[in-house]
Amino acid sequence: MPYLPETVDAVLARFPEKARPLVKPLFDNYKFLFRITLPRRSRLGSYKGVRAGGRPVIQINADLKPYTFLLVFLHELAHHVVMINYGRRAKPHGNEWKKSYREMVQPFFDTDIFPADLTNELLRYFRKTPATFHRDTRLINVLAMAEGGKPVVTVNDIP
Repeated sequence: MPYLPETVDAVLARFPEKARPLVKPLFDNYKFLFRITLPRRSRLGSYKGVRAGGRPVIQINADLKPYTFLLVFLHELAHHVVMINYGRRAKPHGNEWKKSYREMVQPFFDTDIFPADLTNELLRYFRKTPATFHRDTRLINVLAMAEGGKPVVTVNDIP
């Protein structure tokens, strides 16, 4: 997968400005390779665990807006934390991952990184924490509005 090499400052610039002080220590505290990839249709990001003595890799699509970039990054980092704590025993989106993802996101709620309407939708989403948020049209629409986009129209929206 082709990727775009970037400096740490350029990577941090992809996150919401108020989130950067919380994100930087995550890069310092966890050991992984980080790649910005060309946009992919089937996924927003990915995590690949350690193989043959290498380092784990987190990849995030280059075309994501800041709040989405942050949420995808935390999703993938939660996979890394689960791998560190539980190894391959844990399911990819099982209870350990759900707990880890919630814990990764909590500091961003505590410091009001997200706009109020997005915070409310994320809190609803994190009650059950499905594997992916891009199928949750309510969350996707609030996220799109927070990032200056247009709401997504689905079949359910058509009378």
